[in-house]
Amino acid sequence: MNYKKKLGKNLERIITDRKKIIHNVLEAGYQGDYEYGLELLDKAIYLFDTDLDTSNTKAELWHLKAIALQKLERNEDALKAIEKSKEFLKYSLKQNLKEIILPSDPEDYDIDYLDSTHSDILQDLGRYQEAADVIIPEDYLDFTKDEEKNQSEYAKLSKEDAYDVDSGILYRQGQLFSQLGKNTEALDIFDTILEDDPNDVNTVFEKSDILHDLEKYDEALRVCEQGLKIDPDDGDLLGLKGSVLLSLKKSEEALSFFEQSIQSDSTDDVSWYNKACALSILNKTEEALDALTVATGLDSENIIEMKDDKDLDNIKNTERFKRLANQEI
Repeated sequence: MNYKKKLGKNLERIITDRKKIIHNVLEAGYQGDYEYGLELLDKAIYLFDTDLDTSNTKAELWHLKAIALQKLERNEDALKAIEKSKEFLKYSLKQNLKEIILPSDPEDYDIDYLDSTHSDILQDLGRYQEAADVIIPEDYLDFTKDEEKNQSEYAKLSKEDAYDVDSGILYRQGQLFSQLGKNTEALDIFDTILEDDPNDVNTVFEKSDILHDLEKYDEALRVCEQGLKIDPDDGDLLGLKGSVLLSLKKSEEALSFFEQSIQSDSTDDVSWYNKACALSILNKTEEALDALTVATGLDSENIIEMKDDKDLDNIKNTERFKRLANQEI
């Protein structure tokens, strides 16, 4: 199809006003209409693949396309788009032989921004080590691999912010360390972020979640409660506090927090599942099965989880449980 014919009267405006295109794309994204945003981007990329604009503009357009594709769960295509974006930015850098962000043009892209998206896409694909390689410097990883290093030395390295990255990049690094089972390193990073901003609720959640995984339940509960003082309505923290209380064998108290979390987000399958566990422990069979039905409907992975979960032992002999467990995944 001839794009010029299709665009008609808007062609000249699109050529001369790239900001308007990007604004429209972002507006479509805010409205959740990623298919339409993708359509606009493909038109813009077609035009700007000529010499009409700079490599930085092309990097920006391909970056937005990667984000739209990621939102549409087309992650393999998103990965190709973000790699294309980084190619344009690197070409621009070679041409300028200057800093990526030029004082004369504050709109120019920073490679860290693209790296963040690149890493996020790889995480969505479950390729955690590759995601880590994108945003965690190689010498940082080499350091953490050395089991002989004194932990205080590592903590000092983190606190000195040796790699001069912003909190958003640090946060992603912490998440990736956690996903790779490097919990001590992840905690060091999250503590570094919290030293700078103690009210960062997302980081508080991540820290408490790791402590919970490490079975440091009392400490996890303390951190979680600190987060809820900052934001009493945070659904993730409410659900996490319920999980910690469940691990502490406080099922009745845990149940109230799962219910609050579900009230905050009715599609939170983890809280529905954990609510079923608490109800099962409390011998509230039908209510537990009702909650489990919702949890498996929201995420079929819960069907696998439920079969070996001891918290559900009290309801495993029921016909409803057996039917749920035998659902196709």
